[in-house]
Amino acid sequence: MIEGIEPTRAGSSGEASAWLDAERDAAWTAKLVILRVERLDDIDHFGECLREHERHVQDLADWMRAEGTRIDPGVLREPSFATQEPHLIGALADGTAVLAAMEAIETARLARYPRRGEATCAARCELARLLAQHRMDAQVRLVWLWRRLRGSRRPALPGNRHATLATPLSGRG
Repeated sequence: MIEGIEPTRAGSSGEASAWLDAERDAAWTAKLVILRVERLDDIDHFGECLREHERHVQDLADWMRAEGTRIDPGVLREPSFATQEPHLIGALADGTAVLAAMEAIETARLARYPRRGEATCAARCELARLLAQHRMDAQVRLVWLWRRLRGSRRPALPGNRHATLATPLSGRG
């Protein structure tokens, strides 16, 4: 059991708890990246990523509370260290190395998300909807990193909430 989080039943709440831990680590990792990159557009992008991960933490915590899980609000602001992401970024100082590591981290994060149609139980529909949105957000972050590291103008993914990913046809970016 995670300190500060007391699930009242197994199953979906346990799965949500694992996702919550991953998002807490992702938020902490974004904070570390912000401290290590130098370009203002990189800082801006990872600031948006931080806000996104904090929103994901809140989404999952709200869902878990609705399922009967008691969560200490203070726990939500701290990393869980369930992943190695904060340790990896914390060990790097070079901005380019940090961006390359973040590309690998986002690729691994994206691979963990369930694909559409993998939710099997009606009780998991809301959790599946949250995870589908979080997966789309991860895709957008990965495309941004890919472009930043390679200078490419690949087309933006649907559901793009990051203005820096807009295509040349939209008049931005």
